[in-house]
Amino acid sequence: MKNQFLLLILTGIVAASSVLEARVWTNGNGATISGNLVEVRDAELDILLADGRRVTIPRKILSGVDNAYADEWLRRSRDGEGPPPEDQFPQPQQVTDTSTDKKVVPTNWMDPWPKKSGYDGVIMFKVLQQLDGYSVYESDHFRIESPKPLDRTELDALFIRFESALAALAALPFNLRLAMAPPVRYVIRVSFDDAGWKESGGGDGEMIGVSGTHFIVRLNRTDPDFPVSIELRKRATIPDFSYLKPIHIMTHWVMQFLGKIYWLNEGLASYMEVMPEKEGMFDYEHDIALSARSVPRTIRKSSLSLPSLEKILTQEGAPQGSERDLMRMKAGVLLVTVFFIRMDRGGGEMKNLRRYLQQIQRDGKGNPVELLLDGRTWKELENEIVDAWRPHRVILKFDSK
Repeated sequence: MKNQFLLLILTGIVAASSVLEARVWTNGNGATISGNLVEVRDAELDILLADGRRVTIPRKILSGVDNAYADEWLRRSRDGEGPPPEDQFPQPQQVTDTSTDKKVVPTNWMDPWPKKSGYDGVIMFKVLQQLDGYSVYESDHFRIESPKPLDRTELDALFIRFESALAALAALPFNLRLAMAPPVRYVIRVSFDDAGWKESGGGDGEMIGVSGTHFIVRLNRTDPDFPVSIELRKRATIPDFSYLKPIHIMTHWVMQFLGKIYWLNEGLASYMEVMPEKEGMFDYEHDIALSARSVPRTIRKSSLSLPSLEKILTQEGAPQGSERDLMRMKAGVLLVTVFFIRMDRGGGEMKNLRRYLQQIQRDGKGNPVELLLDGRTWKELENEIVDAWRPHRVILKFDSK
């Protein structure tokens, strides 16, 4: 009797382990996520990850084999049977997407402004190579190259942060959907020390940077108290590092495809940087108030003037000058950008800014500033900007010409 009881226990343990053995789920690009199926619905399914998180995945992104497995899992569950055998639903061999053709991205000029935008928290990636000397990982939009193997915590931190930045940019009605459809995958290069950081092109005192071809991230595994803007702590469940720097740099990267006019490039990056993040989502409802509070008090109270509007809108590249001059220009491009997003003619429809961006897209270059003036003189437009910010307790003045 005792032996029969032990046999029943062992049989139960074996059965439970087979049920709990995680399945590897694959999307159309070969990226994967590992977890147990717990619920199936018409358009999505829930997967329980090894760390206890329950995530929802749209069925449309999964492979045909995964969807067939989910349908069979649902049928067997209704009949009181166990999960289907894995060997009946083998995953196809992964093929790395090496296409370099530029994808056609639809315009979204007339899309309504989103109240919230962010990433759903589901990360699917594939390990292309994991060696002590060189490791490579890919998600749908990113390729991470590292001199050392990265653990799941570090990969989650990098992929979630950068994918979230792309999702936020793609939601903007600025035709920035190309954020989610780059010509090739965005490359993130990881370094762990000063030598690797400088060799990759990182700047002094920075923990994340960007070159013309890739992002650079320095991971810190040795000193948990080191004051850095990006810090991945090896034992953390979700590493804690600033979201502001990645979204600012990502905005600059994407804006390179729309021209390199300084005011819009830096203004939009600064605008995205002040957006609040709550549970992985950006909240655009309070952008005017947040933008106002991010401007130095000396400018908000008009004790320090902005550069002339003509100088702000015609500046071709990054400005040079004293620290005070740079502060004035950065505050100016933020306030002017928010004006054209929210306050200019058209009742928040960004009429002039849409026309401006359409012209840049058609020409691929240039600064059609006359579309922003919309028949106004420089002084008239300066006055409109001053009047628009006054209700928000920002009292501006521009340099006289």
